[in-house]
Amino acid sequence: MRPLYVSDLTAELVFWSLFAVWALAELVTYVRLRGRSLARNRDRGSRFVLVAGYWLAIMVAFAFAFAVPSATITWHSNAAFYVGAVMLLGGLLLRQYAIATLGKLHTLDVTTRSGQPVVEVGPYRWVRHPSYAGAMLTAAGILLCSTNWLSLFCYALVVAVYAYRIWVEERALAEDLGAPYRAYMRRTKRLIPYLI
Repeated sequence: MRPLYVSDLTAELVFWSLFAVWALAELVTYVRLRGRSLARNRDRGSRFVLVAGYWLAIMVAFAFAFAVPSATITWHSNAAFYVGAVMLLGGLLLRQYAIATLGKLHTLDVTTRSGQPVVEVGPYRWVRHPSYAGAMLTAAGILLCSTNWLSLFCYALVVAVYAYRIWVEERALAEDLGAPYRAYMRRTKRLIPYLI
């Protein structure tokens, strides 16, 4: 994708390099975890909803960037592009940090197991879903890099699918991990420290 008002070839290289690193990191995570089964599956189809909605938002955003040039962001488009690139990279790093912190507790589906601890270290000290916060920040960065106003509206779909996933996960963890997780919920925010 070459944003219309960011004609710098460097910007194109930056975007596609970051996009490729992000896609590869997600693919590696999927391949590493796809066969893992932890006790009780509580997913309610949220993995499918999440993956389908996330990729649909990105593909529609790309389509808008190419097909609707009249919606191109012209006001400080270079700055918007590079802010988006930083968001993409920051989200990627946050997500990978959160995944590494969870270690074997990280799964593709919402699952619980007997004796599962409440993780409160690393980014989990500050928010309950840093992996999702990272993924949402990455999506925001990708959409902003498109430098298209219509593409930015696709973020509503990203928010909707993560809202569903978080609802499913928190319900399962509160029921299965009990009082320790409910106390953790009272002490922390979902995605942004002290705010959301």
